[in-house]
Amino acid sequence: MELNYVENSYLKLHIKKDGILYAEYAQDLKVTLEIAKECIAMRLRFTEDRFYPCLANVSGIVSTSKEAREYFASEEALRGFKALAILTHSTISKIIGNFYINFDKPGVPSKMFNSEKTALKWLKQFQESE
Repeated sequence: MELNYVENSYLKLHIKKDGILYAEYAQDLKVTLEIAKECIAMRLRFTEDRFYPCLANVSGIVSTSKEAREYFASEEALRGFKALAILTHSTISKIIGNFYINFDKPGVPSKMFNSEKTALKWLKQFQESE
């Protein structure tokens, strides 16, 4: 039986039937390098070296250290992503997300969204045809 959901104190991960990895960060989260590494390690164990388009809801993040942002943009942290849609309704998270995309320059297609529907439509181009 395949596991399609896992969580820790910082992050919930779910793979739905649409083949998209859904990631939701905890509320009022201050992301340090240690937290970033723990989240990535959990995701890599969970996805078992499979590649997914990912919808990451970062609305709960209130700060991210420079080291954590740089780690999130690293080859190790991006392993397993076909594309990354960053969803947020928070002004703070929008600033962090735009900084991440424009300055840390993740090595996979990445884009910010404030609508889950629009984000999922964009991610569909990265799904494998069945």
